[in-house]
Amino acid sequence: MGNVVVVENKSYVRQNIITVLNSLDINLIEASNSVELFNELYKLKNNVDLILMETNLGTENAFEIMDKLRKKDINIPIIFLSADKKRSTIIRGIMAGAVDYIIIPCSDDILTNKIKKHLNLHKEENIEEKSLNINFKDYLTGELRKAAKGKYSVSILMLLLDSDNKDIVFDNSNIIYKELKKLFWETDLFVKFGSKSFIGVFPFASKKNVSVIKDKIDNLFIESKIVKENSFKIENISVTYPVDGSDMDTLLEKLLNNR
Repeated sequence: MGNVVVVENKSYVRQNIITVLNSLDINLIEASNSVELFNELYKLKNNVDLILMETNLGTENAFEIMDKLRKKDINIPIIFLSADKKRSTIIRGIMAGAVDYIIIPCSDDILTNKIKKHLNLHKEENIEEKSLNINFKDYLTGELRKAAKGKYSVSILMLLLDSDNKDIVFDNSNIIYKELKKLFWETDLFVKFGSKSFIGVFPFASKKNVSVIKDKIDNLFIESKIVKENSFKIENISVTYPVDGSDMDTLLEKLLNNR
């Protein structure tokens, strides 16, 4: 049985989440703010497998709390919960080191499957459907270190999915992810981050190479039946090392502000 802490300042939202997750063989702990969170972590001696955290907790936010956790060397995987669909918030989640991002409200199945995936509760898991349950910042730091030593480019691409149809729930993003994944080499990292965003890291890819990748993605979206049926639209943003920056923070900041 795993320990999962739900950090949410609205009691009814916490209860809704706990009701949905009660079917899983996990121990659910509630916290409404950072003080309660750190108290629970102290009681459990940091023996927590996952934290679900609302990004906006009223007088504090998840990014500040995550910074406090990292300063205390507490490296528990965190999934952000938010109604905010803005690109800036999603990228800030990546920069903060979250392993996933759930846009709420979401279906019970999406929430349950996300928790199962990050707690490795699936009996069988298709590797192509994995979310970003790696420490992306650590991964990117390692790739940039290798690129500096080998003197080659590395490009980071973020793809955001949206729709003019406001009734769309992004359950079909798994299908789109599988189609997108086929465009890349096995050595490239291309993963889901949340239900409507994807991020890729492409070693040896210059800005010219990334333009080719973006063209492939655009063509896929033009031809894809699932895209047309759901009125999906995409936004591609990218940065390239070392042209756009020589360190991870600079590159992610530029990705955040890129237009």
